[in-house]
Formats: sequence, C-alpha cells, structure tokens
Amino acid sequence: MDEPRKAKFEIVKWEPRRFIGKSIYVRAVMDGIREELPSARICGELWGQRDWIFKALDGLSEHATDDKQDVGLITWEKYDEKNRLFGYTVGRFMKAGTPVPDFMDYIDIPAEYLAKGYVRMDNDEMIEKGGCLIPLSLIMEEELNRQNEYTGTDLFVDAVIYTEPDDEGVSYMGIFTPVQPKTEEQKAEWEAERRGVEESEKMRYVFIEKMNAMATRGEPTEIDLTAMVKNGEFDLNYAGGLMDMTIKSGESSMLTPQKYNLPIKIQLRAKKDGANGTGIQIGYGRGAIIFRHDISVLYIHDLADGRQFNFNECGAIPKDEYIDFEWIIDREFMAVRVNGELRHIGNNFKYVKEFKENPGYNPNEVVNIAAKWGATVTVESLRVTELFKYNISQNPTGIRA
Repeated sequence: MDEPRKAKFEIVKWEPRRFIGKSIYVRAVMDGIREELPSARICGELWGQRDWIFKALDGLSEHATDDKQDVGLITWEKYDEKNRLFGYTVGRFMKAGTPVPDFMDYIDIPAEYLAKGYVRMDNDEMIEKGGCLIPLSLIMEEELNRQNEYTGTDLFVDAVIYTEPDDEGVSYMGIFTPVQPKTEEQKAEWEAERRGVEESEKMRYVFIEKMNAMATRGEPTEIDLTAMVKNGEFDLNYAGGLMDMTIKSGESSMLTPQKYNLPIKIQLRAKKDGANGTGIQIGYGRGAIIFRHDISVLYIHDLADGRQFNFNECGAIPKDEYIDFEWIIDREFMAVRVNGELRHIGNNFKYVKEFKENPGYNPNEVVNIAAKWGATVTVESLRVTELFKYNISQNPTGIRA
C-alpha cells in the first residue's frame, strides 16, 4: 500500500483578487483513468502551454500579490446535469483591478476566507500524475468538520496550486477553496449530527454482537458469474471460472440477475490488478462500498439517497492479491469486513431512519460489482445471503424463532 502523505491546513482571510490566465471549459468526467480522459488531456495540454501565460503575468509585477504560485483554477459556474461543464484556467492571483493582457481571461474573486491545504510530494510525480488531490480534499473536509467553524460558499471555485521545488527538491501541491464562517444554527446542526455519530459509537458493541450472529446464519446463494448482467460498455472476459472486468469510465457494472430483500450479506472474493486504476465497488441499489489501494478512505453510499460518506483509515486494500469482502446490510445497522477485519459498523444512515419511520420501506434490489477509476478487477466468487428469515434485529443470538 502506498504510504499516505502528511498535509498541512489553514484558514486565512483574503483581500479581493483578480485571477488572470487562459481558460477552457470541458466536460466533467469523474470516473476513469486520468491519462485516458479527454478532459484531463485537454487540461494537461493547456498546462503544458503555461510558459507564455506566466511570462505575460511576470510583466505585471506591480500588480502581483503575495500568492505568486502557478495555479490551475477550477470553476463550476457553467455546470449542470445536462452539460456537466467545468472551467479550467491556468494563471495567477493578481491584485483586484489588474489590467488584463490581450487574449487572456479573468475572474474576480471577492474578499473572503480561504481553506488552504498543501501536501508535499516529488515534483515529477506532481506534474506527471496530478498528485494527491482527492486524499488532500478529504483531509481538508475532515478538518473543516472537526473545527465546525467554516462551511462552503456559493462561489464554486477551487484553486489547484503548484509550487517550485525547494532546496530538497520537494514541491507542494495544494488546494485553495472559499469558505465562510458558519452561523450558530449551522454549528448546532453539525453538533447534532456529531452527537448522532457518537450515539452510533455507543451502539457499536450491540451491532457487533448482532453482526457476529448474522454472519453465521442463512443459506448463501452462489452467483453464477457468467449469468450476471453486463451494464454498460467495458472489457469483460471469462477464463478458468474467473471474471475479469476493466471499466475505464462511467457508471458501468455487472449486475446479479435476481433482486434481494434486506437484510442481506454480500460476500465477494476478488483482486485488483496493480497496473490499472485504483478501486473496487460493491453495490446494492443506490448504496455502495468502495475501496482503493492508494488511499485509506472507505467510501460508503447510503442506500436511501446515494449520499457519500468518507471514513478515513479503513478503506485501503492491497494490490494483486485476492481479498474477501463482506458487507452486511441490516435494517438497524451496516457492517463492512475485509479479510475478516471489521472496517466499519454503524447506523448513521438515512436508509436506517427510513426503516424506523416508514413501515412500507422495503428495498428489493440487485447486487452490482464494478471496477472503479480504470481498474481491472478479477472476481473469483460472489455470494448473497438473504437474512430476513432470521429475526436478528429482535433476537441477537441469531437463533431462529
């Protein structure tokens, strides 16, 4: 597993700025191999032409600010579900009102607070691979939540910062994102949500007892991998009883031919090829659990609405070796184990609330398997066990009534 890099984080007050550079707008595709995404290649080509941009800005030294880093500014003002456009502008932050050179673009940034996060990394890796922006953004989100003092703004701008190598040959890649002080009401809402998480932790041992009882009950259904339904266009091969899938982009997956009711236990034995991509996904309806080999974040999507939760230090998986995944989805809690190790257990999900408040709520969904971010995943086996016959929620011993 790759060693996580330590980041630094701060909140600063900014004076008004004018960001000047050259802009393009491309379609946002969030899933796939970075080097193979047309949007990423186009942005990379613009960055590759940065010398003339920064040479022009060097001629405006009297309008320079203390923030002299080379920047790729990402903007979302044109984004909608149909076009999915984001802007990418290569340039620098200049003083407000700075004259704009011919053939260049500008974006005025008002006075505001900024969350700044930086991560140290080798310069060649920073330029060639795009760095560690995803884990850095997660670290920043976690720190903002911990402080409970600032929240995002309506200005959908993120600045990706590149610095020159220091004396040790180490560069920084960073993210600047606008934030604003939280209202007292927003702070109270977050504290209430945090207390809910703490209550979940108090129930942890109760859930573990129930999980252990459920884990040995029920008759698993062995899924015929060749009977699974292909959802989307991607490379799919069968050999020696194994299923190989390489998904380069989009929401493609392999689906079970039948649907299942909760509570269920999903068991997957699979491995991820270390040469391609980063992730494995197990899904049920709108819910999913996603693992990566390069960062230790476990992504969980709520069954009720697809909302993503990020759990740090519990999602990393090895490359090039078979892994046993187990996902128990109960009506009162959810549990995730990897090679027998408990990675997450809790009930702070909307779907659990739906079961409590809506007697008619009864998901009946297929199970899906996907290779994420361009990965090649080899599946050895998939088993699904419906646990509803065993009234575990009312009978933690797991003995049939």
